[in-house]
Amino acid sequence: MKTGDLSVQKTPTATDDAATKAYVDSKAPFTSGCRVWRDGNQSLADDVYTKVAFNVENYDTLGEFDAVTNFKFTALATGKYLVTSGVTFAAGSGGNCSVYIKVNGEFSNGSGCCGSTLHHKVVVTDTVTLAANDYIEIWVTHDSAGVINLMGNTYCTWLTVQRIA
Repeated sequence: MKTGDLSVQKTPTATDDAATKAYVDSKAPFTSGCRVWRDGNQSLADDVYTKVAFNVENYDTLGEFDAVTNFKFTALATGKYLVTSGVTFAAGSGGNCSVYIKVNGEFSNGSGCCGSTLHHKVVVTDTVTLAANDYIEIWVTHDSAGVINLMGNTYCTWLTVQRIA
């Protein structure tokens, strides 16, 4: 064979494909991740915990985010995940607004801000350890003495999840 020639030694098989996938997965195990956002406003009742319905995906590398029915990220593999979410609350009557990360339905971390009659954004971030099939959701609440909107837009209300270890 001369330099530059390419020849196939054998026809690849399903076993070869599986071995190649396992090798690639072992060298790049942290491809799990997504960025999703809320398209359209979401109505938030006063003093009620509400799950954010992220319904648009910028990317979802392994298909772990459900943007249709459950609005949650379900890990395919055990690892540490960096979770960050920003939520913009529409102008209200000045109450407090909070954003929470929930892991398997339990509060993991939260962030809030004092009320404002202007639009305001609350950002929460945490590193969480997940096992395969554990899930992450973002929940919000406010005490603005009435219904306010969570503002939907790619830069207003979003979630990123990335496996880091």
